[in-house]
Amino acid sequence: MQQPIHFFTAVYISLSLTFSVSAEEIHVPDDVPWIVGAITLAVDGDVIIVHPGTYHESLNMQGKAITLRCLDPNDPDIVASTIISTSSESFTILCQNDEGPDTIINGFVITHDSPSILGGGIHNAWASPTIVNCIITGNHAHPYYATGGLYNYESSPTIINCTISENANPYGGGGISNHHNSNPIISNCVIINNEGGGIRSSGSSNPILTSTRVCENSPGQIYGDYVDGGGNIVSEHCPPPAHIGACCIGEGCVDIEGSECNELGGTYFGDNEYCFNVTCPEPCPGDITGDGVVNVDDIFAILGLWGVCP
Repeated sequence: MQQPIHFFTAVYISLSLTFSVSAEEIHVPDDVPWIVGAITLAVDGDVIIVHPGTYHESLNMQGKAITLRCLDPNDPDIVASTIISTSSESFTILCQNDEGPDTIINGFVITHDSPSILGGGIHNAWASPTIVNCIITGNHAHPYYATGGLYNYESSPTIINCTISENANPYGGGGISNHHNSNPIISNCVIINNEGGGIRSSGSSNPILTSTRVCENSPGQIYGDYVDGGGNIVSEHCPPPAHIGACCIGEGCVDIEGSECNELGGTYFGDNEYCFNVTCPEPCPGDITGDGVVNVDDIFAILGLWGVCP
């Protein structure tokens, strides 16, 4: 992993006056040492490719229709090792200049080292960028201001395949906060374990959720209106992936595949039926065969074992 890259204002100003990049792709740190410098130099249509490392910067997308992405947004290991973090009291990423869907943020861990008054992770105001394959985590907003993870004010971003977790603002929504006609499209995301709720919407905001899990947020999951586009799970508990279900073994329960449950001699309740929603039957010592009934088959099973123990 690259060593942490720090942003120094005076050095950046000097660099921006003398350094130019004409290519459609700008690599950070190979071409430009800081992401903020690459954004300043970029023009609509350019792609900024950020190599793995921790970048201590506060970014403004400057209204540009550009793609800001990691080296390979489809590789979870590269996404996890490409981190944008700031310790300022401001945002980590700001969109407030009419950014639209062609402003793309793809494949980053977006986090914040200290409470923010504007929204710790991504702050959208009058902007609707596309946010893909991101992990928005560890952002803590200052009480009464914005949100911890992602804040939208008159903004309708498209959020795809993102995990929004462990963000906090007890007063304004920990995960995603939507205000004043904000209607984000949220698809195939996981919004989990945020303090202040998973999604909070007000002021005629109406997010659209599709194939998204909103679960284990405190004190609740979704506050305000939303459109259920199908395939969503909104629950106090986050279920495991499909093809997993509750398996009772004795008095205990574990969420595993049915075939594994059968190999262990457990009772399988079916795919997508999870332990938090089932009650395991009390053990029945006489049911030697495990078929749920004590009968002659259990006697034959015992007789079959008759003799000297090995």
